[in-house]
Formats: sequence, structure tokens, C-alpha cells
Amino acid sequence: MAEIPSRVKSDFIKNLGIGINISRMYPSGHPSLDATLGRIYDLAQEIFNYSDEFSIYVLENIIFFEEEKFDIKKIPAINAMLSSFHKLNVRSVTFRDDMTMAELKAFLTVMGMGREELENYGDIVLLVKDHGIEGIRVNEVEYGIIKGGVQTTKKVDLEEFIKALTQSMSEEASIKFLTEIIGIEKGDNEIVQSRKVVRALERISRLIIERYGEESWGEYSLLLAKALENLSPSVKAQLARIKTENERLAETIRDIITTMSNDDLVNLISRRASEETDLPDDVILILKKLTGPRLSELMPRLKDTLTEEIYKKLVERLAPKEAEEKKKEKGLEGEMRSYYPLLRDKDPEKRRRGIVGITRVIVKLIRNGEIDTARMGINRLSATSDVESDERNFKMILGSLVKIGEEENAKTLCELINKIIIRHASRIGDEFTSRRKAAITILGKLGNIEHLSVLFSALWESGLYNETRDALLQFGERVVEPLLNYLGDVEDRGVRMKIIDILKRVNREDLMPVLRELIKDERWYVRRNIVTLLGEFRDHESVEEIGKCLKDKSRQVRLEAIESLARIGGEKVAGYLMEILDGEVDEIFVKAATYLPKSMARKALPKLIPLLKRKRAIPDKEEEEFRRGVIRAIANIGSEEAIEPLVRVVKDSPLFKGKLLTETKLLALDAIARCGGRERLKEFTSSRNQEIATHAQRLLKETK
Repeated sequence: MAEIPSRVKSDFIKNLGIGINISRMYPSGHPSLDATLGRIYDLAQEIFNYSDEFSIYVLENIIFFEEEKFDIKKIPAINAMLSSFHKLNVRSVTFRDDMTMAELKAFLTVMGMGREELENYGDIVLLVKDHGIEGIRVNEVEYGIIKGGVQTTKKVDLEEFIKALTQSMSEEASIKFLTEIIGIEKGDNEIVQSRKVVRALERISRLIIERYGEESWGEYSLLLAKALENLSPSVKAQLARIKTENERLAETIRDIITTMSNDDLVNLISRRASEETDLPDDVILILKKLTGPRLSELMPRLKDTLTEEIYKKLVERLAPKEAEEKKKEKGLEGEMRSYYPLLRDKDPEKRRRGIVGITRVIVKLIRNGEIDTARMGINRLSATSDVESDERNFKMILGSLVKIGEEENAKTLCELINKIIIRHASRIGDEFTSRRKAAITILGKLGNIEHLSVLFSALWESGLYNETRDALLQFGERVVEPLLNYLGDVEDRGVRMKIIDILKRVNREDLMPVLRELIKDERWYVRRNIVTLLGEFRDHESVEEIGKCLKDKSRQVRLEAIESLARIGGEKVAGYLMEILDGEVDEIFVKAATYLPKSMARKALPKLIPLLKRKRAIPDKEEEEFRRGVIRAIANIGSEEAIEPLVRVVKDSPLFKGKLLTETKLLALDAIARCGGRERLKEFTSSRNQEIATHAQRLLKETK
């Protein structure tokens, strides 16, 4: 059996972390969660293609997905997830393929709760049960092993399956579908085969409904029936006897029955009529699914086979159907259906004509008040967008949906239209990048504040930033507060810088008062992010507030404060930096000496030179990062008295981990050059370390 791709595991964990974070940030029922929830669910369904269930468990700051490890460095977004797992004492969670969207949403709500709320229930297991969550299980873990085994079976890849359904399926492909997806094996009798078909249809229908919506089922039911056309007549007859309260399943079974030959269908109906006193309702429903010409062919044969009384009743019960068919053929629904074949044509230009035609009819239907029929057309466009291979046509479908939603009487259809566009904006996989860009651009034009969570999620993805940024900026000043709130909870520096870049493009008059107030926030990460923003804006009016942050209790805030002050510059900033040189020698001290003018920074030199000497016998990564900062500060000062200590740094030759010192030594050579030690550089031009020798030679040429 194929393994779950690492990318899918990573995306699932990342989005689960984002979902838990949003649940913690926003009140229950907030629309910001919906898009992320959909992405998590879609990824879970993709994973269920490989296994009936899967588990993740936490060990300190590492998340294990089955046997693969993921940590904060690999996926920064999981920080909130780890925090929630530890806070609620959750060690492991198992997700089953019968998990519903509602259960997943409830689980995220539970994981976003505080310890106080948990104490009201007693423990996390009771809390999960109280929320009616059955498809997700909190496990016990012993020595890193999840209690209870995980059974794996071959599952359907929904994306590939939908593509196969919408194309003409060869007999060979149909047989493969029956064996691999339905699970029919040689030797299965018709009862066993029919049961396997029913179980597979229940599973596939659940996947399709969750992915594409309840309204789309009619189209996919017909496609499934076509795929099952090669079932034997005896299996189809057995399916006809199955009673189910699941109307979706019953509809698909009826669609399958209609693929029988006329001879087999007449025999089936005749047998059912002989076994019962009257024709059952399901037989009538099957006949109502037949098109006019085929029904016309069957009726004379049924008249010869059935008793006069039963045939008379059959005609009476079918009469409304015939009237309805005539009405459809003449009305707008008939006109709309006439474009369906074009949507499946191999020629992109013909499909384009179909999109234009069906859109025009949907608009007419809305203006006539025929909303349900218009909804059917929108679902047809949605199904087409899922398999459309031509980028121009795909964008045309999205544009058509927007145009439809702008109609005055289309308010009740907007939720469906938004759902379709959001689905495309949230698709997972590199192959969907261009489509996601198109959908994200549309979300910006729509300007619905409830769509911000979808756009925020896209900030974590590579290759989508320009479109996401432009879409967010179309919201104008309405995006400021949500972005600042989101910024407050984002730990990933790359994402934070994207948010800062967007905020820098917003009207500053709307932004600056909010930032100056938030710099006093009690949360350290909010203060840090605001300090970063004010530095990016080079806001001189904020120097005093940023200067106060140099004494913040949080190290991260202090470091960001000095970086921001350096970006702003000026005499007032220099005053704050000089005060630091009178204090403790630490990272802040070193950065102050780096950013101050040479004449002012010289005061720090006596304290900096002793820091050049390595304190640990074996080179240490963290210590080297600190020493490199010291070297940069000394290079800024450029004093001759630092040359000899810097030369000792370059000559240092530890027995172990010598490569850790290479970057430090290269920086020391730069500093020697800036301190006027050109002659001393000559000592290293013939170094056995090629990097050192080459760098020294280059510096000598540059300092001639």
C-alpha cells in the first residue's frame, strides 16, 4: 500500500495548528474558522485515501504523524497546537474516516479551550464525548506507542476519481473501478457484490457531499451510475431490492438500474409486479428517471407483460412525469440543460460557449424567480470548474459565478457561490496554485470580511503572496484591525513580515494611532510586533514609546526595540542607545555598539574585546552567533587595538567542530580590514583553509 505523502502530512499538521489557534483567538462560531476547517477536512479526506484512520501524538516539542517527526523549526505554525496539547494533557489523537465536518469543528473548539474550562468537565476525554465527537478519539500513549492498532485499507483518491467520473470511462477503466474501489472480487455472488456496492457508494457520497455540497449530488449520482454500468444484471436486480432511508443512496441505485438494457429492465419490473400486489414506489421512481424516447420504447412492452390493472395504474402514476418532461423541454431549464453537453466537450472553445450560455440562462432564471433551478445550474458550473483543464475557462467560470451573485434576487445563492470560490482558494497541492491565485483575486474583489480567514491562511503558502496581498488591500481600512489581531498570534517571522508589508501599504493615518496604543499591550508578542511595525514605518513620533521597550521584561521585545530604533535613527535614538552602554553586557549592549556612530560606540570597546575569546572548549553554535555579533560591533568602531584579539580569533584551531568557527573567522577578517590591519591580513592569504585564504586575498585587493 502506498505511503501517505510527507507533504500531505505536513499540510495537515500545519492547518490543524492554524485551526486550533483561530479557535483560541476567536469566539465560538466565528466565520474566520470556516475556511481553515474546510482545508483540514479536505486534507484528512486525502489521507483517508491511504488509511481508514491515522494518529498523531506529541512528545515534548515534536509531533509524530505515524512514524514521521515534525517540529517547530519544520512547521512554525504548530506552536499553538503544541501549547494546546500540553495544556489539555493530550498526548495523542486518532482521526477516523467517518469523521464529519461538524465533529472536526467541535474538536477544534475543544482544543482551543482553557485549562479552567477543562476542569469543569474533569478531563479531556469527557469533554470530547460531551461535544458528541465520535470520529476523533483522544488516546492514551505508553512509551510513545498509541494504544490500539490502526487498520489500513485501499481508499479512493477523490480528486482523481472525480476526474475519471467526468470523462468517458472505458470498459477496462470501469472494471478497474469495480475491483479496486468497490472491492468486488472473483467469486463474489450477487448479494455480496451488491453489499459492497452499497458500502462504497455510502462512503463516496459522504466524501462528495462534504467536498462539493448536498446540491451537487444529482450530477455525481448520474456519473457514478455510468461508472457502475458494467455490473451484471443480476447484481443490479439485487440492488433494486435494497431498502434504504438514505435518499442519496436510493437515488444512485435507481440511476444504476436505469443502465440496464430494455430487456433486463422489463424482466425486473415484471418480476416485481408478480411478487407484489401493486408496483412498488421504487419501480415508478426508476421509470420516472428514464428519458422520453426510452420510456416510449418500454411502455408497449410493459403493456404486453403486466396485467391490465397494473399497467393502467402505471400509466396514471407516470402521467405527471410526462407533463413535467414537456415543461422542462420548453422552459428555461430545458434551455439550460441543452448546454450541458458543451461543458463536457473536448474542445475548450465549445466548453467556453457552454459556460457563457449556461450563465446567461441562470441569470434569466434568477430574474424570473426560479431560484431552485438556478441553483442547479450553479452546481453544474461548480462541477465543471473541478475538472476544467483550460485556465481561461476556469477563470471564466469564477467570473460567471461573481456575475450571477451580483443579481438583485441572488442573495440566497451567494452562500453557495462563496463556498465554491473559497473551495478553489483553499485547494491543496502545487497543481492548483494558478487556480488558487485566480480564486484569491476574486475574494479580494468580493470584499466580504468573512473571507479574511481564507486569505490569512494563504499567507502561510509559498507562491501566493502577491495575489493575497493585493486581495487584502482591496478591503481598505477594514483589514487593519483583523490583520493586527492575526499578527499578534503569529510566531513565524516570514508570515509576520508579510503582514507588516501589507500594513505598510495601508493608509498611515488610519494605522498609526492604533499602533501607538497597542505598543502597551500586556502580551509580549503583540508589543514585539508593534515595535517592528513602527520601525518599518520609521515613525519618529514613536521613538519615546519604543525607547521604553528597551527595558521591557521580554528579551524578544528588547531586541526588536533596538532594531526598530536603528531603522528610525536620529539624535534622540542615539541617546537611548548610549544609555544601554552603561548597563549590562548582553545582546542588547552588543547591538547598541553596532548601530551607534563610531565616535559614540567607542565607549563600548573595552567591554567588547574580552568577549572575543571563546569560553567553551568545544565550539558551540549559540556562542558563535553571539561572538559574530561582537565582531560586527567592533568592526563598526574600527579601532586598531582590536586587531590582535581578532587575529587570535582567526588563528583559533579547536580539535572538534572547527567548521562552526568558519563564519566567525570570515567576519573577523572583515573586522581586521576595517580596523586598519591590512598587513596582518597577509598572514592568512596562504592559509590551509581555502575559504580563509580566498577571503583574505579578496580583502587585500579591496583595501589597496
